[in-house]
Amino acid sequence: MDERLAEALAARAEAEAAAQAKATQAEAARDAAKGKQPWWAPLAAARRAEVARDFAQTLAWIEEGRASREGALEAFIEIYNTDEKRAVSDGAQTRRLKLIEVDIAHALRLGDLKPPLLCAYGAWAAKAAGRGDKPVSAEAPGSALKRQIEMKQAARDALAATAQAQRETYEEANTLLEANALQKNTIINRLPWSQRVFAEKREDIIALNAERAELESVAEEAKRALDLAEGDLILVDEDLRGLRQLQGASQASARARLDRFFTPLALTPPPGHDLIDMVSVPAGRSWMGSADIGGRTPRDEIPLRRVEISRPYLISRYLVTQALYIAVMGENPSRYRAPLNPVERVSWFDAARFCNALSQLSGLRPAYVIGPGARPEVRLNPKADGYRLPTEAEWERAARADEGFEYAGADDLSRVGWFDKNCPPSPQAVGRKAPNGWGIYDLSGNLWEWCQDYYAADYYQRGVLVDPPGPEAGEARVLRGGSSVSPPERARVNARSKAKPHGVDVFIGFRVARAP
Repeated sequence: MDERLAEALAARAEAEAAAQAKATQAEAARDAAKGKQPWWAPLAAARRAEVARDFAQTLAWIEEGRASREGALEAFIEIYNTDEKRAVSDGAQTRRLKLIEVDIAHALRLGDLKPPLLCAYGAWAAKAAGRGDKPVSAEAPGSALKRQIEMKQAARDALAATAQAQRETYEEANTLLEANALQKNTIINRLPWSQRVFAEKREDIIALNAERAELESVAEEAKRALDLAEGDLILVDEDLRGLRQLQGASQASARARLDRFFTPLALTPPPGHDLIDMVSVPAGRSWMGSADIGGRTPRDEIPLRRVEISRPYLISRYLVTQALYIAVMGENPSRYRAPLNPVERVSWFDAARFCNALSQLSGLRPAYVIGPGARPEVRLNPKADGYRLPTEAEWERAARADEGFEYAGADDLSRVGWFDKNCPPSPQAVGRKAPNGWGIYDLSGNLWEWCQDYYAADYYQRGVLVDPPGPEAGEARVLRGGSSVSPPERARVNARSKAKPHGVDVFIGFRVARAP
């Protein structure tokens, strides 16, 4: 046999052997996976060191009232739609659940609840709640599809290698057939006419004919194998296309789910390490209040004046949600409970306590010095860099956003806010209407928002035009923004209201601010 043909056949055999070896390795890997340690062991090992470092500190955090065992687990249950709570009081599971709850609280604090961790928590909670011993996969969403695609791609690569080897063998055999025919014709053409009749009986021609028959067999076999491999490639490519479409849909669904939970909650810290999504508001001058039009303007909004905010500040993009409040405070005082709804039924003092707790979790200096009792004395530390409630002037500058609209982001309230004509008489999930020009949501409607200032109806007439701090004392605190049961005129950017600082209402919530 020709050396080139021998080399081609050897290459084909080598490619087939390599494909078989790859398939064997994949099978061995699958077999090895079946004998691995329990499903949760790798995750537990990876997290054990981190949990051990923070265990004592986080237990103290929980025991100090910033979050409770039940609160940490409730945050998980409410955010991730698990409805089993029986395990909380199961004595046999107490230590294990406490470790899990501490880890949940710690991960919430760091913004580290990634999909594999969520699935693991779901499996732990399901098992502890008595829903069977068979664990849910602790893998990230789409990992099974990814493995299928990888296996299918490996099969395609092996098929492509086989097809290429058969194609080369077929082409080589055809090349040798052409050389064989040329050599035979050359021999016959050199013979005298009288000998050409008997040429087929010559030994060299007989040898060439035998070689040709072998080459034709090799070419036919290679062509048949090539056709089969190319047919299989078409099928595998179709499977891969379908799997990748499923993967794309799964990834889109996962992104949408993560966006739904994490974007409004801001549990993934943005630059600056805030645990809540903050918007930078520049220093500058903006209008505050309303012009007196024929005695029809509310007296506490008069006069219209130009106020200067001398320093930039940060204000939260969203109202504080129930899920974030639970994660920080370990409780949910709201009546209309839903993770992405703004927290309500919080007093001004509750909002101040939340600001201090969030500051401590973020490594910032708390802005408030809060005394004991339900109605404590509260003093603002102007040098602190921690979270606080926005002043009334800061709130109105953030709402106006240098745009000149009647409401925060538009003259059409239905575009930017929830009010009495476009929603049920209850708070709505944050971030579902359009933001204003600075990307801040729900400043008009949804919930009234606590501000830092004491309320005084005549405060605008006192002429404080640079960083107005509000009155030095008072019986009520300022509310801004209107609510989902307010008429449109109460949701204007310059509309004011008030409430006792110890009072709570289902239509009062808050957002936070701090120095940059």
